[in-house]
Amino acid sequence: MISDDHKPEKIKTQFEIFMEIVNDLVVIIDQNEDFSINLINKCLLLEKLGYSDIELTGKPFMQIISSDDFKRAEKFLKKGVDTFGSSQELKLSSVKKEIIWAEIKAKKFIDENNKKKILLILKDISKQKKIEVNLKDSDDRFKKITETIPEIRFWKLFNPKKYEEALQSSYEMLQMVMENIPQYIIWKDTDLSYLGCNDNYANLIEIEHSENIIDKTDEELFWDKNQIEHNRKQEIQVIESNKAVFHSVETWTLKNGEIIWIDVNRIPLLNSDGKVAGLLITFEDITERKNAEEILRIQHNKLKNSEEKLRDLLETSTIGVFEIELENNSISYLNPKLLEFIGYQDVSIVNEILLNEIIHPDDLKKLLNSEEGKEIEFRIVTKLGKIKWLQGERLNQYNERHKLISFRLWLEDVTEKKMYEELIYELNINFLNYTTDTRQNIELLLKTCQKLLNGAFVLYINKSIIDEEEQYRVMSNKGDVKIYPAEQFKRELFVSQVFHENHDFTQEFYDIDKSEYAKTDNFIIEHKIKACYGKLILSGNDLDDLLCVLFTENPTISNQNKLVLFLICDALEIEQRRWRSQQHLEEQNKMLSEINKLKSDLFSRTSHELKTPLISIKGFTDLLIEIHSDKFDEEVKSILEEIKYGSKRLEEYINSLLESSQLEQGRLKLKKEKEDLTLLINSCVRELQGIAKLREQKIKVNIKAKIFTEFDKEKIYEVITNLLINAIKYTPVGGHITIDSKQKDGHYIISIKDTGIGLTQKEISQLFTQFGKIERYGQGWEVGTGGTGLGLYISKELMALHEGKIWVESEGRNKGSTFFFCLPIIEN
Repeated sequence: MISDDHKPEKIKTQFEIFMEIVNDLVVIIDQNEDFSINLINKCLLLEKLGYSDIELTGKPFMQIISSDDFKRAEKFLKKGVDTFGSSQELKLSSVKKEIIWAEIKAKKFIDENNKKKILLILKDISKQKKIEVNLKDSDDRFKKITETIPEIRFWKLFNPKKYEEALQSSYEMLQMVMENIPQYIIWKDTDLSYLGCNDNYANLIEIEHSENIIDKTDEELFWDKNQIEHNRKQEIQVIESNKAVFHSVETWTLKNGEIIWIDVNRIPLLNSDGKVAGLLITFEDITERKNAEEILRIQHNKLKNSEEKLRDLLETSTIGVFEIELENNSISYLNPKLLEFIGYQDVSIVNEILLNEIIHPDDLKKLLNSEEGKEIEFRIVTKLGKIKWLQGERLNQYNERHKLISFRLWLEDVTEKKMYEELIYELNINFLNYTTDTRQNIELLLKTCQKLLNGAFVLYINKSIIDEEEQYRVMSNKGDVKIYPAEQFKRELFVSQVFHENHDFTQEFYDIDKSEYAKTDNFIIEHKIKACYGKLILSGNDLDDLLCVLFTENPTISNQNKLVLFLICDALEIEQRRWRSQQHLEEQNKMLSEINKLKSDLFSRTSHELKTPLISIKGFTDLLIEIHSDKFDEEVKSILEEIKYGSKRLEEYINSLLESSQLEQGRLKLKKEKEDLTLLINSCVRELQGIAKLREQKIKVNIKAKIFTEFDKEKIYEVITNLLINAIKYTPVGGHITIDSKQKDGHYIISIKDTGIGLTQKEISQLFTQFGKIERYGQGWEVGTGGTGLGLYISKELMALHEGKIWVESEGRNKGSTFFFCLPIIEN
């Protein structure tokens, strides 16, 4: 076992072991003015600096320190290492004068010759520093986004480009999160085709732009067939079971043949119906850690006899380590980094409460029953009561009889990574479950905010002017809504203080339970609220909305917490814009409905007014032709026949207008009876056979001998003759028309196919609309050009009244058309 003794160590044998197992840069220097280097190991950081171990041995340690940090480094080496386990972040300078950030841990000791030395362990943190810079840049970009998101418009009545831009801006926020974390992220549909990825993943598989991955599959991107098949099986299993799989440790082969270890999470994404709509996959490269673990495993036998020699390494390690004795479930060792994770300083106290109080009770059994070599992840409760996630592996230790007596855990703090994963997952779920109900969407966002920030309550406040009175609408994450007059709101609720600052930066308030509002604010009184964290939401030029998180303890607000609040605020601002657009749309629809009613009334009244003089014209024309025709010459008779024909056509148009108006107002009543549809179709064909022969067309009927169902014979006759007349009219001389029937999904389906001029997709979209006539005149086709554009509209409405429908299919110009209509099958 590792003892807790901290006596000075002999260095030579110990350092040789260190050099074999550690990935960080380990250096031993003299405690003199030059800080001369005695020993230094070979590692990746030394290679990045551009030096060899031989070059630096005997040289001043300050040679590898950036000139910007000379004074800080000298002060740290002279005074800062007095405290056990001291650390400092400093900039190193490579041979090429490139800056590399490192975390330096130090410990003083006396060597075997009784000379004072310092042990230094340097860890490369350049990647972490880059992430911190990116997070700062993200804050600046969020500010810009909140000022530039365009107003969402309803796509049918407004410019759809603005709608797309608003959605793009909200997705840009999500993209910003994904591009600023070290994980690789991809998402696929249920067919396992890629829907997207972040830049990290695109770089890993050597794709120039992340957009190029869309609609591709693993078969197009990977070269290892075993890997492709493994990925496919794992992803199908998650989709079919609707269960996420976390921390699956796997190996991937890259294009250059390199094999890497990865930690994979596969998460199903659900739509609003609870069905799997896609797959979110995140993973991180753990090759370095696996290699380090493998080296540790190889050296395990050596370490069993040399644990005291590893003391300094464990004490200055960036990995948390503790050891559990299985005989009595007690803690036999834990290192300073683990104490840092949990926020304690007294080792004796931690030894007593680690298993029973610090490790989350729901995870303790999983931890004790974990297997050697497998990834383990569990929660701890820090001294301040916060939840942290630790992740790592277990290393078993056996006695001489090969009995398991203890195990050691090598752990890292992955709380931040878990927060990123949860943030991405929650935002994806929110986008999938958004509805047209603005209040429901806002409630969903408030619940997400409360979950991610661990607040007791989340409030969304909207300031508005109603009847010249200022009011505040307060909504909680539980869906409760209360409206306060301005005076009462400012007098009773602490959150009113956030409105005092005229900016949209985050604001933090602590110990509010000691303020004057502790007597008036029901949230503080009933829920023992102590802190408030909020942000005003900028919409246009106004700061009339507020998002506020309430806590029962004074929280520590991290950059990640601020990122969450920014994203939720932006999503709320988009919802407010969408709600205003929706209100405007409803007003427009109401006005359009009134205009439509006026139009229908005008059609009805005009048609009736035209019918009266038309009857007189038609009657007198018939009288002159029938009784007085012998008094007129041929020219006059021809004129009278033209008047009669024109009157008949005008009567048909007026009847169509009347019928269209009745259908639109829902005043047309059907007289449905059980009839033979075959008999009616044949009757219509006989009536129109003469017109078809004039155009040298053939009509072929291939339908069932008897098709009995319920319909209004007069109205269905109107539909059939309208479709046949159109087929004859728009089919050139010598064409063919075929009528077929079939049964499908409880309906009789009748099709009328012609070899005519066909329809384009744009023309198909015009059909079945009121006055949706397609102009054929003067286009060089030998077809009819008359009609009002009401026939197919009336046919569509009549089929709807029969609980059927009508539609058309065409492959394009000069490829003919097929019109279909269907009626329900009525059982005897």
